[in-house]
Amino acid sequence: MGRKEEKEDIKKALKEIMESFNDLIDENRDLRKENKALKSKHYKDRELARLSAELNASDRMIAKGFPISDEENRAIDEWVDEHINAHGGRTRTKIGCSCLFHYEFSPSQLGTFGTIICDMHGDKFQFQSP
Repeated sequence: MGRKEEKEDIKKALKEIMESFNDLIDENRDLRKENKALKSKHYKDRELARLSAELNASDRMIAKGFPISDEENRAIDEWVDEHINAHGGRTRTKIGCSCLFHYEFSPSQLGTFGTIICDMHGDKFQFQSP
């Protein structure tokens, strides 16, 4: 084998290596684009779920007519049950105490104070404070 033939073989091998290298670069670019698109879809799904939960919370507040968080609502329910039980009833679901309640919201410079009041006994529970 002569020197000229060796050079041709080396050129041919280098050409094949460069073609393989370029193919790998193209494949890498395509995979990065696909990965970016998948991440974007995942982000959109998470964002949609967050917005849906926020909308549901707003819908619950609107249904009540005033803003009370789930945590505040649980505290109110607990206080009402304790109040009814203390006045001869068992729970709100079982008749025994005919208490009616109303809410008062008092705005101040610090924020809004929320109170539930028993109309029959005058007992109060402040569930919301700034």
